[in-house]
Amino acid sequence: MSKPSPLEKLVIDKCKSRSLKLDQVMGYFNSMVSLRPLPSIWAFNRLLRALSKMKHYPTVVSMCKMMFCNDIQPDICMLIILVNYLYNLKMVDLGLFVLVMIVKLGLQLDPYTMNALFLGLCNKGKVKAAME
Repeated sequence: MSKPSPLEKLVIDKCKSRSLKLDQVMGYFNSMVSLRPLPSIWAFNRLLRALSKMKHYPTVVSMCKMMFCNDIQPDICMLIILVNYLYNLKMVDLGLFVLVMIVKLGLQLDPYTMNALFLGLCNKGKVKAAME
């Protein structure tokens, strides 16, 4: 991993401090998306996690969509964050779509994500699918 840019370092430090507000996260995100070369996916994941700790799940999903639209290549961490919050929003079908992306990319799922998938399917009344 290369040395973080000043903006990435600022994002990392602010996320560690847990003092970020929603408008600050969105400002950093918009700045990062406009940079060329793009910052590392790791810095984006930090912002996603900061939002999730604030329980701004719809904003996490929107930011992930914006990342896809800006050709920011996801890593397993970002996709797992997305799957978990889609399930929190009761968007199980969309979560399954992302899960298929993970499998097609050959990435490994962690037990936490598998549990979220199982619970999401059960909550949607898809117990048979969950058991498979």
